[in-house]
Amino acid sequence: MFITAKTEIEDIVKAFDVGGVDYVTKPFRPVELMARVKTHLALREAYQDLEHQLTELQVSHRKLTELDETKSKLLKKLYTLNSTHFQSLRKKLDMLWEVFPDSKVPIQQILRDFQSIEELIRPFEKLYLAEQAVKRKRILLAETDRKQQITAKMALGGTGVELDVTSDYETGQQLLEKNQYDVLCVNSELIQLAAHAYAHQPETQIVFMTSENIPTYLALLQQYPFLSNIISRNDEDRTFTLKNILTTVSKLINQDLFGLEKYLSWGVEVRQHTIVHSEDRTTLIENMEEDLMNLGVRRALVQKCSAVVEELLTNAIYDAPTNAEGQPIYNHLPRTEPVVLKSDEQGIFRYACDGVLIGVSVEDPFGAFDRKTILDYLESCYKGRAGTLQAGKGGAGRGLFQIMEIADLVIWNVKARLKTEIIALFDIDPNKFKSSKTSSFHYFSG
Repeated sequence: MFITAKTEIEDIVKAFDVGGVDYVTKPFRPVELMARVKTHLALREAYQDLEHQLTELQVSHRKLTELDETKSKLLKKLYTLNSTHFQSLRKKLDMLWEVFPDSKVPIQQILRDFQSIEELIRPFEKLYLAEQAVKRKRILLAETDRKQQITAKMALGGTGVELDVTSDYETGQQLLEKNQYDVLCVNSELIQLAAHAYAHQPETQIVFMTSENIPTYLALLQQYPFLSNIISRNDEDRTFTLKNILTTVSKLINQDLFGLEKYLSWGVEVRQHTIVHSEDRTTLIENMEEDLMNLGVRRALVQKCSAVVEELLTNAIYDAPTNAEGQPIYNHLPRTEPVVLKSDEQGIFRYACDGVLIGVSVEDPFGAFDRKTILDYLESCYKGRAGTLQAGKGGAGRGLFQIMEIADLVIWNVKARLKTEIIALFDIDPNKFKSSKTSSFHYFSG
Protein backbone atom coordinates (compact mmCIF):
# COMPACT_ATOMS: atom_id res chain seq x y z
CA MET A 1 0.00 0.00 0.00
CA PHE A 2 2.85 2.38 0.84
CA ILE A 3 4.58 1.52 -2.45
CA THR A 4 1.37 2.21 -4.37
CA ALA A 5 0.89 5.58 -2.65
CA LYS A 6 4.53 6.44 -3.26
CA THR A 7 4.19 5.62 -6.94
CA GLU A 8 1.10 7.77 -7.26
CA ILE A 9 2.85 10.68 -5.57
CA GLU A 10 5.84 10.28 -7.88
CA ASP A 11 3.48 10.53 -10.84
CA ILE A 12 1.91 13.68 -9.40
CA VAL A 13 5.29 15.27 -8.74
CA LYS A 14 6.50 14.49 -12.25
CA ALA A 15 3.25 15.61 -13.85
CA PHE A 16 3.20 18.98 -12.14
CA ASP A 17 6.95 19.56 -11.82
CA VAL A 18 6.65 20.95 -8.30
CA GLY A 19 9.71 23.11 -8.02
CA GLY A 20 12.26 20.36 -8.73
CA VAL A 21 12.31 19.18 -5.10
CA ASP A 22 13.17 15.51 -4.60
CA TYR A 23 10.24 14.62 -2.41
CA VAL A 24 10.36 10.96 -3.38
CA THR A 25 13.69 10.27 -1.65
CA LYS A 26 12.83 12.34 1.43
CA PRO A 27 11.70 10.43 4.53
CA PHE A 28 8.13 11.83 4.43
CA ARG A 29 5.02 9.80 5.11
CA PRO A 30 2.60 9.66 2.17
CA VAL A 31 0.03 11.95 3.82
CA GLU A 32 2.69 14.52 4.67
CA LEU A 33 4.16 14.26 1.21
CA MET A 34 0.77 14.72 -0.43
CA ALA A 35 0.13 17.81 1.74
CA ARG A 36 3.41 19.32 0.58
CA VAL A 37 2.57 18.57 -3.03
CA LYS A 38 -0.82 20.24 -2.63
CA THR A 39 0.85 23.28 -1.06
CA HIS A 40 3.17 23.60 -4.02
CA LEU A 41 0.28 23.20 -6.44
CA ALA A 42 -1.67 25.89 -4.61
CA LEU A 43 1.31 28.23 -4.76
CA ARG A 44 1.73 27.55 -8.47
CA GLU A 45 -1.94 28.21 -9.09
CA ALA A 46 -1.73 31.48 -7.15
CA TYR A 47 1.34 32.49 -9.15
CA GLN A 48 -0.43 31.68 -12.40
CA ASP A 49 -3.40 33.77 -11.29
CA LEU A 50 -1.08 36.71 -10.61
CA GLU A 51 0.52 36.28 -14.02
CA HIS A 52 -2.92 36.23 -15.61
CA GLN A 53 -3.97 39.39 -13.77
CA LEU A 54 -0.75 41.13 -14.80
CA THR A 55 -1.32 40.13 -18.43
CA GLU A 56 -4.86 41.48 -18.32
CA LEU A 57 -3.60 44.72 -16.79
CA GLN A 58 -0.90 45.06 -19.45
CA VAL A 59 -3.41 44.46 -22.25
CA SER A 60 -5.82 46.95 -20.71
CA HIS A 61 -3.04 49.50 -20.33
CA ARG A 62 -1.91 48.98 -23.94
CA LYS A 63 -5.45 49.53 -25.21
CA LEU A 64 -5.81 52.67 -23.10
CA THR A 65 -2.46 53.94 -24.37
CA GLU A 66 -3.42 53.35 -28.00
CA LEU A 67 -6.77 55.03 -27.48
CA ASP A 68 -5.11 57.95 -25.71
CA GLU A 69 -2.58 58.39 -28.52
CA THR A 70 -5.35 58.39 -31.14
CA LYS A 71 -7.37 60.85 -29.10
CA SER A 72 -4.40 63.19 -28.63
CA LYS A 73 -3.67 63.24 -32.37
CA LEU A 74 -7.28 64.03 -33.21
CA LEU A 75 -7.53 66.71 -30.53
CA LYS A 76 -4.38 68.34 -31.83
CA LYS A 77 -5.81 68.42 -35.35
CA LEU A 78 -9.06 69.97 -34.13
CA TYR A 79 -7.14 72.54 -32.10
CA THR A 80 -4.98 73.43 -35.11
CA LEU A 81 -8.03 73.59 -37.36
CA ASN A 82 -9.75 76.06 -35.08
CA SER A 83 -6.77 78.16 -33.97
CA THR A 84 -5.13 78.43 -37.39
CA HIS A 85 -7.46 77.81 -40.31
CA PHE A 86 -10.77 78.99 -38.88
CA GLN A 87 -9.27 82.15 -37.45
CA SER A 88 -7.64 82.93 -40.79
CA LEU A 89 -10.88 82.38 -42.66
CA ARG A 90 -12.75 84.58 -40.21
CA LYS A 91 -10.30 87.46 -40.82
CA LYS A 92 -10.70 87.08 -44.57
CA LEU A 93 -14.48 87.19 -44.24
CA ASP A 94 -14.21 90.36 -42.19
CA MET A 95 -12.10 91.88 -44.98
CA LEU A 96 -14.66 90.85 -47.60
CA TRP A 97 -17.35 92.49 -45.52
CA GLU A 98 -15.47 95.78 -45.69
CA VAL A 99 -14.72 95.51 -49.43
CA PHE A 100 -18.18 94.33 -50.47
CA PRO A 101 -20.68 95.95 -48.10
CA ASP A 102 -23.61 94.77 -50.24
CA SER A 103 -22.67 91.17 -49.43
CA LYS A 104 -23.11 91.56 -45.66
CA VAL A 105 -26.11 89.24 -45.42
CA PRO A 106 -24.46 86.11 -46.90
CA ILE A 107 -21.21 86.88 -45.09
CA GLN A 108 -23.10 87.18 -41.80
CA GLN A 109 -24.63 83.77 -42.44
CA ILE A 110 -21.20 82.26 -43.09
CA LEU A 111 -19.88 83.82 -39.89
CA ARG A 112 -22.78 82.34 -37.95
CA ASP A 113 -22.00 78.93 -39.43
CA PHE A 114 -18.37 79.33 -38.39
CA GLN A 115 -19.48 80.23 -34.88
CA SER A 116 -21.60 77.08 -34.68
CA ILE A 117 -18.65 74.94 -35.77
CA GLU A 118 -16.36 76.66 -33.26
CA GLU A 119 -18.84 75.93 -30.46
CA LEU A 120 -18.78 72.26 -31.42
CA ILE A 121 -14.98 72.17 -31.46
CA ARG A 122 -14.44 74.24 -28.29
CA PRO A 123 -14.86 71.32 -25.80
CA PHE A 124 -12.25 69.29 -27.70
CA GLU A 125 -9.94 72.30 -27.87
CA LYS A 126 -10.30 72.71 -24.11
CA LEU A 127 -9.50 69.04 -23.59
CA TYR A 128 -6.37 69.31 -25.73
CA LEU A 129 -5.12 72.33 -23.79
CA ALA A 130 -5.79 70.49 -20.52
CA GLU A 131 -3.68 67.54 -21.69
CA GLN A 132 -0.84 69.85 -22.70
CA ALA A 133 -0.94 71.55 -19.30
CA VAL A 134 -0.23 68.23 -17.55
CA LYS A 135 3.07 67.76 -19.36
CA ARG A 136 6.24 68.54 -17.41
CA LYS A 137 4.38 68.75 -14.10
CA ARG A 138 5.90 67.01 -11.09
CA ILE A 139 3.98 64.48 -9.00
CA LEU A 140 4.94 62.58 -5.86
CA LEU A 141 3.15 59.31 -5.15
CA ALA A 142 3.47 58.22 -1.51
CA GLU A 143 2.11 54.67 -1.66
CA THR A 144 3.04 51.52 0.26
CA ASP A 145 1.09 49.11 -1.95
CA ARG A 146 3.29 47.85 -4.79
CA LYS A 147 0.33 47.11 -7.07
CA GLN A 148 -1.03 50.62 -6.63
CA GLN A 149 2.40 52.02 -7.48
CA ILE A 150 2.41 50.06 -10.74
CA THR A 151 -1.12 51.21 -11.54
CA ALA A 152 -0.19 54.86 -11.01
CA LYS A 153 2.93 54.50 -13.18
CA MET A 154 0.82 52.99 -15.95
CA ALA A 155 -1.77 55.76 -15.65
CA LEU A 156 0.72 58.60 -15.82
CA GLY A 157 3.48 57.02 -17.88
CA GLY A 158 2.46 58.51 -21.20
CA THR A 159 1.35 61.94 -20.01
CA GLY A 160 4.74 63.61 -19.81
CA VAL A 161 4.61 64.22 -16.05
CA GLU A 162 7.66 63.66 -13.83
CA LEU A 163 6.59 60.99 -11.36
CA ASP A 164 8.49 60.17 -8.17
CA VAL A 165 7.38 57.25 -6.01
CA THR A 166 8.08 56.55 -2.35
CA SER A 167 6.92 53.81 -0.01
CA ASP A 168 8.33 55.21 3.24
CA TYR A 169 8.16 58.49 5.15
CA GLU A 170 11.88 59.25 5.30
CA THR A 171 12.38 59.02 1.54
CA GLY A 172 9.22 61.00 0.93
CA GLN A 173 10.36 63.77 3.27
CA GLN A 174 13.71 63.97 1.48
CA LEU A 175 11.98 64.23 -1.90
CA LEU A 176 9.69 66.99 -0.62
CA GLU A 177 12.68 68.94 0.69
CA LYS A 178 14.57 68.49 -2.56
CA ASN A 179 11.83 69.07 -5.16
CA GLN A 180 8.80 71.29 -5.68
CA TYR A 181 5.74 69.16 -6.50
CA ASP A 182 2.52 70.15 -8.22
CA VAL A 183 0.57 67.20 -6.79
CA LEU A 184 1.15 64.85 -3.85
CA CYS A 185 -0.87 61.63 -3.72
CA VAL A 186 -0.68 59.96 -0.32
CA ASN A 187 -2.29 56.94 1.35
CA SER A 188 -3.27 56.52 5.00
CA GLU A 189 0.01 54.87 6.05
CA LEU A 190 2.03 57.88 4.87
CA ILE A 191 -0.46 60.55 5.88
CA GLN A 192 2.23 62.45 7.80
CA LEU A 193 3.83 63.34 4.48
CA ALA A 194 0.67 65.28 3.67
CA ALA A 195 1.11 67.31 6.86
CA HIS A 196 4.76 67.95 5.97
CA ALA A 197 3.86 69.10 2.45
CA TYR A 198 1.03 71.28 3.76
CA ALA A 199 3.44 73.04 6.09
CA HIS A 200 6.40 73.44 3.72
CA GLN A 201 4.85 73.39 0.23
CA PRO A 202 1.42 75.04 0.63
CA GLU A 203 1.04 75.45 -3.15
CA THR A 204 1.20 71.66 -3.66
CA GLN A 205 -2.16 70.02 -4.34
CA ILE A 206 -2.60 67.13 -1.89
CA VAL A 207 -4.75 64.10 -2.68
CA PHE A 208 -5.64 61.46 -0.11
CA MET A 209 -5.98 58.07 -1.87
CA THR A 210 -7.30 54.93 -0.20
CA SER A 211 -8.73 51.49 -0.95
CA GLU A 212 -10.14 51.03 2.55
CA ASN A 213 -13.83 50.99 3.42
CA ILE A 214 -15.31 54.40 4.17
CA PRO A 215 -15.91 53.90 7.93
CA THR A 216 -12.22 52.90 8.31
CA TYR A 217 -10.76 56.25 7.31
CA LEU A 218 -13.45 58.78 8.26
CA ALA A 219 -11.85 59.44 11.65
CA LEU A 220 -8.47 59.92 9.94
CA LEU A 221 -9.91 62.53 7.59
CA GLN A 222 -11.41 64.37 10.53
CA GLN A 223 -7.90 64.70 12.00
CA TYR A 224 -6.55 66.33 8.82
CA PRO A 225 -9.01 69.05 7.77
CA PHE A 226 -6.63 70.40 5.12
CA LEU A 227 -7.13 67.25 3.01
CA SER A 228 -9.58 68.83 0.57
CA ASN A 229 -9.13 66.25 -2.20
CA ILE A 230 -10.16 62.68 -1.42
CA ILE A 231 -10.19 59.58 -3.63
CA SER A 232 -11.67 56.29 -2.50
CA ARG A 233 -10.75 53.63 -5.07
CA ASN A 234 -11.84 50.05 -5.73
CA ASP A 235 -8.99 47.55 -6.07
CA GLU A 236 -11.22 45.24 -8.13
CA ASP A 237 -11.37 47.67 -11.04
CA ARG A 238 -7.83 48.49 -12.12
CA THR A 239 -8.88 49.92 -15.48
CA PHE A 240 -11.15 52.49 -13.89
CA THR A 241 -8.48 53.25 -11.27
CA LEU A 242 -6.07 54.06 -14.12
CA LYS A 243 -8.56 56.52 -15.55
CA ASN A 244 -9.36 58.02 -12.16
CA ILE A 245 -5.71 58.78 -11.41
CA LEU A 246 -5.24 60.51 -14.74
CA THR A 247 -8.52 62.41 -14.40
CA THR A 248 -7.63 63.53 -10.87
CA VAL A 249 -4.20 64.84 -11.83
CA SER A 250 -5.64 66.69 -14.82
CA LYS A 251 -8.43 68.23 -12.74
CA LEU A 252 -6.05 69.54 -10.08
CA ILE A 253 -3.32 70.79 -12.39
CA ASN A 254 -5.79 72.59 -14.65
CA GLN A 255 -7.94 73.79 -11.74
CA ASP A 256 -10.92 72.50 -13.69
CA LEU A 257 -12.90 70.31 -11.31
CA PHE A 258 -16.29 70.20 -12.96
CA GLY A 259 -17.67 68.06 -15.76
CA LEU A 260 -19.30 64.66 -15.98
CA GLU A 261 -17.52 63.87 -19.26
CA LYS A 262 -14.12 63.72 -17.53
CA TYR A 263 -15.04 60.25 -16.23
CA LEU A 264 -16.49 58.89 -19.48
CA SER A 265 -15.04 58.03 -22.86
CA TRP A 266 -14.07 61.21 -24.67
CA GLY A 267 -16.56 62.53 -27.20
CA VAL A 268 -19.58 60.98 -25.47
CA GLU A 269 -22.85 62.88 -25.94
CA VAL A 270 -24.07 64.46 -22.70
CA ARG A 271 -27.73 65.41 -22.31
CA GLN A 272 -28.33 68.58 -20.28
CA HIS A 273 -31.43 70.16 -18.72
CA THR A 274 -31.98 73.19 -16.50
CA ILE A 275 -33.69 72.53 -13.15
CA VAL A 276 -36.50 75.06 -12.76
CA HIS A 277 -39.50 73.55 -10.98
CA SER A 278 -39.83 70.79 -8.40
CA GLU A 279 -42.58 69.21 -10.50
CA ASP A 280 -40.11 68.80 -13.38
CA ARG A 281 -38.40 65.97 -11.53
CA THR A 282 -40.72 63.30 -12.87
CA THR A 283 -40.37 64.46 -16.47
CA LEU A 284 -36.59 64.73 -16.28
CA ILE A 285 -36.29 61.23 -14.82
CA GLU A 286 -38.71 59.70 -17.32
CA ASN A 287 -36.81 61.23 -20.25
CA MET A 288 -33.54 59.85 -18.89
CA GLU A 289 -35.07 56.42 -18.40
CA GLU A 290 -36.36 56.37 -21.98
CA ASP A 291 -32.94 57.36 -23.38
CA LEU A 292 -31.11 54.71 -21.34
CA MET A 293 -33.62 51.98 -22.20
CA ASN A 294 -33.25 52.85 -25.91
CA LEU A 295 -29.51 52.31 -25.49
CA GLY A 296 -30.19 48.81 -24.17
CA VAL A 297 -29.40 49.43 -20.50
CA ARG A 298 -30.96 46.89 -18.14
CA ARG A 299 -34.15 48.00 -16.42
CA ALA A 300 -32.75 47.21 -12.96
CA LEU A 301 -29.78 49.52 -13.58
CA VAL A 302 -32.02 52.24 -15.00
CA GLN A 303 -34.08 52.09 -11.81
CA LYS A 304 -30.92 52.53 -9.72
CA CYS A 305 -30.01 55.60 -11.77
CA SER A 306 -33.51 56.98 -11.30
CA ALA A 307 -33.38 56.54 -7.53
CA VAL A 308 -30.09 58.45 -7.35
CA VAL A 309 -31.28 61.21 -9.69
CA GLU A 310 -34.42 61.67 -7.59
CA GLU A 311 -32.24 62.33 -4.54
CA LEU A 312 -29.89 64.64 -6.45
CA LEU A 313 -32.70 66.71 -7.93
CA THR A 314 -34.46 66.96 -4.58
CA ASN A 315 -31.23 68.19 -3.00
CA ALA A 316 -30.72 70.81 -5.74
CA ILE A 317 -34.27 72.11 -5.36
CA TYR A 318 -34.96 71.99 -1.62
CA ASP A 319 -31.62 71.65 0.19
CA ALA A 320 -28.98 73.50 -1.81
CA PRO A 321 -30.48 77.02 -2.23
CA THR A 322 -29.27 79.45 0.43
CA ASN A 323 -29.59 83.21 0.94
CA ALA A 324 -26.78 85.75 1.21
CA GLU A 325 -26.22 84.80 4.87
CA GLY A 326 -25.88 81.12 3.96
CA GLN A 327 -29.24 80.16 5.46
CA PRO A 328 -31.36 77.56 3.61
CA ILE A 329 -34.35 78.94 1.70
CA TYR A 330 -36.51 75.88 0.97
CA ASN A 331 -35.02 73.26 3.28
CA HIS A 332 -37.89 73.51 5.76
CA LEU A 333 -40.57 72.72 3.16
CA PRO A 334 -42.15 69.29 2.68
CA ARG A 335 -40.73 67.68 -0.47
CA THR A 336 -44.25 67.50 -1.86
CA GLU A 337 -44.72 71.27 -1.80
CA PRO A 338 -44.04 72.86 -5.22
CA VAL A 339 -40.98 75.10 -5.56
CA VAL A 340 -40.11 77.31 -8.51
CA LEU A 341 -36.43 78.25 -8.53
CA LYS A 342 -35.40 81.77 -9.45
CA SER A 343 -32.98 82.21 -12.34
CA ASP A 344 -29.98 82.54 -10.01
CA GLU A 345 -31.07 79.45 -8.03
CA GLN A 346 -31.48 77.04 -10.92
CA GLY A 347 -29.23 74.02 -11.26
CA ILE A 348 -28.31 71.75 -14.16
CA PHE A 349 -29.08 68.05 -14.61
CA ARG A 350 -26.82 66.06 -16.96
CA TYR A 351 -26.47 62.41 -17.92
CA ALA A 352 -24.63 60.24 -20.44
CA CYS A 353 -23.67 56.65 -21.25
CA ASP A 354 -20.48 55.57 -23.04
CA GLY A 355 -21.26 51.85 -23.22
CA VAL A 356 -19.20 51.05 -20.13
CA LEU A 357 -20.46 53.53 -17.55
CA ILE A 358 -23.59 55.54 -16.97
CA GLY A 359 -22.99 58.95 -15.47
CA VAL A 360 -25.53 61.32 -13.97
CA SER A 361 -24.83 64.69 -12.37
CA VAL A 362 -26.65 67.60 -10.78
CA GLU A 363 -25.03 70.94 -10.05
CA ASP A 364 -26.26 73.97 -8.15
CA PRO A 365 -24.91 77.57 -8.00
CA PHE A 366 -24.38 77.67 -4.21
CA GLY A 367 -21.31 75.59 -3.32
CA ALA A 368 -22.56 74.91 0.21
CA PHE A 369 -21.90 71.15 0.34
CA ASP A 370 -18.55 71.44 2.09
CA ARG A 371 -16.17 68.70 3.20
CA LYS A 372 -17.14 68.81 6.89
CA THR A 373 -20.84 68.46 6.08
CA ILE A 374 -20.23 65.38 3.93
CA LEU A 375 -17.94 63.70 6.45
CA ASP A 376 -20.34 64.41 9.32
CA TYR A 377 -23.24 62.94 7.36
CA LEU A 378 -21.25 59.84 6.40
CA GLU A 379 -20.07 59.32 9.96
CA SER A 380 -23.61 59.57 11.33
CA CYS A 381 -24.92 57.13 8.72
CA TYR A 382 -22.21 54.50 9.11
CA LYS A 383 -22.57 54.67 12.89
CA GLY A 384 -26.31 54.02 12.64
CA ARG A 385 -27.35 57.59 13.43
CA ALA A 386 -28.72 58.55 9.99
CA GLY A 387 -31.14 61.45 10.18
CA THR A 388 -29.84 62.85 13.48
CA LEU A 389 -27.95 65.75 11.89
CA GLN A 390 -29.63 69.01 10.94
CA ALA A 391 -26.73 71.16 9.79
CA GLY A 392 -28.98 73.84 8.29
CA LYS A 393 -28.36 72.73 4.74
CA GLY A 394 -28.27 69.49 2.84
CA GLY A 395 -30.99 67.74 4.86
CA ALA A 396 -30.23 65.02 7.38
CA GLY A 397 -27.96 62.84 5.29
CA ARG A 398 -30.30 59.93 4.53
CA GLY A 399 -30.41 60.77 0.83
CA LEU A 400 -26.63 61.15 0.73
CA PHE A 401 -26.19 57.73 2.30
CA GLN A 402 -28.65 56.19 -0.18
CA ILE A 403 -26.71 57.64 -3.12
CA MET A 404 -23.47 56.22 -1.74
CA GLU A 405 -24.97 52.75 -1.33
CA ILE A 406 -26.56 52.60 -4.78
CA ALA A 407 -23.94 54.11 -7.10
CA ASP A 408 -20.55 52.52 -7.83
CA LEU A 409 -18.78 55.86 -7.43
CA VAL A 410 -19.97 59.27 -6.22
CA ILE A 411 -17.93 62.41 -6.89
CA TRP A 412 -18.35 65.78 -5.20
CA ASN A 413 -16.83 68.82 -6.89
CA VAL A 414 -17.23 71.94 -4.77
CA LYS A 415 -16.23 75.55 -5.23
CA ALA A 416 -17.22 77.24 -1.99
CA ARG A 417 -20.21 79.59 -2.26
CA LEU A 418 -20.19 79.28 -6.06
CA LYS A 419 -20.95 75.78 -7.26
CA THR A 420 -21.52 72.18 -6.19
CA GLU A 421 -21.57 69.29 -8.65
CA ILE A 422 -22.45 65.77 -7.57
CA ILE A 423 -21.67 63.00 -10.07
CA ALA A 424 -22.80 59.37 -9.72
CA LEU A 425 -21.33 56.63 -11.90
CA PHE A 426 -22.78 53.17 -12.55
CA ASP A 427 -20.97 50.24 -14.16
CA ILE A 428 -23.06 48.61 -16.88
CA ASP A 429 -21.49 45.17 -16.31
CA PRO A 430 -23.70 43.49 -13.67
CA ASN A 431 -20.99 40.99 -12.67
CA LYS A 432 -18.07 43.35 -12.29
CA PHE A 433 -18.41 43.83 -8.54
CA LYS A 434 -20.53 40.79 -7.83
CA SER A 435 -18.19 39.42 -5.16
CA SER A 436 -18.25 42.59 -3.07
CA LYS A 437 -19.83 46.01 -3.21
CA THR A 438 -17.71 48.72 -1.63
CA SER A 439 -19.01 52.27 -1.67
CA SER A 440 -16.49 54.67 -3.18
CA PHE A 441 -16.43 58.43 -3.35
CA HIS A 442 -14.25 61.32 -4.45
CA TYR A 443 -14.26 64.84 -3.09
CA PHE A 444 -12.57 67.86 -4.68
CA SER A 445 -12.61 71.40 -3.35
CA GLY A 446 -11.68 74.34 -5.57
